[in-house]
Amino acid sequence: MASVARQPLLSQNTQRDVLRRLSQYLRWAYNTDRLPVDLAKWIPRTGADTKRRRVLTIAELERLLAAGSQAADPLRDTCALALFIQTGIRRAELRSIRVESIHLAADHSGTMRVVGKRTKSNLTGERTVAVDAKAGKAVAAYLDV
Repeated sequence: MASVARQPLLSQNTQRDVLRRLSQYLRWAYNTDRLPVDLAKWIPRTGADTKRRRVLTIAELERLLAAGSQAADPLRDTCALALFIQTGIRRAELRSIRVESIHLAADHSGTMRVVGKRTKSNLTGERTVAVDAKAGKAVAAYLDV
């Protein structure tokens, strides 16, 4: 019988979170004299901890932006890519943009209000992001259609 590779029951992020919380609990127990030994040092790390992300080069970002023109809806996709690249907004924030929240100057630079992740310091999740002229031109082209 052939062996079948088993999928882990929990995702890497969940595994990392569980191990992190367990480590915090064990360290707390040691620091409050509930355990005689610091067992947190024995908690293993998951593969997700070693994952490194690489920053894209300018040439790669330009190729990504150019790929937007090959999509089914090139103006929309180029606009979305330009905003992702230039502002760093999240997908949910992109979906929250309303026409009335966009303010562009004559040179196409400007600001827009987005709604995204809520935090203790920002209970509404609203924030204003700056848009440079290049991303603003993509937004203006999409709005013109």
